[in-house]
Amino acid sequence: MEVQAAGLVSNEPNSLADIETVVKNLLGTATSIIGLAIFVMLVVGAFQYITAGADQKAVEKSQQVFTFALMGGAAVIILWLIFVFLKEFTGIDLLKFNICITSNCQ
Repeated sequence: MEVQAAGLVSNEPNSLADIETVVKNLLGTATSIIGLAIFVMLVVGAFQYITAGADQKAVEKSQQVFTFALMGGAAVIILWLIFVFLKEFTGIDLLKFNICITSNCQ
């Protein structure tokens, strides 16, 4: 008796569309993880700042965490804006992953 999950098992070979799907999923996951990391850094920096009291070194460390979190967020936003800028002026959509092996691709 053979048991298969519905829709998950196929006898067809993998295609380039499968690679596109994997890359799209990886990029989506990476974006979510980066956003979560920035949020966690901001929360940690805020907690360190609140609990620093009069300790100047702890205040500087919390400000440094804030600075790195904001720089990371700014870098992600600037990179996205560069991609949008390139799409508007060149017509190449770098945010859309597409493998084209035929002459009639969109």
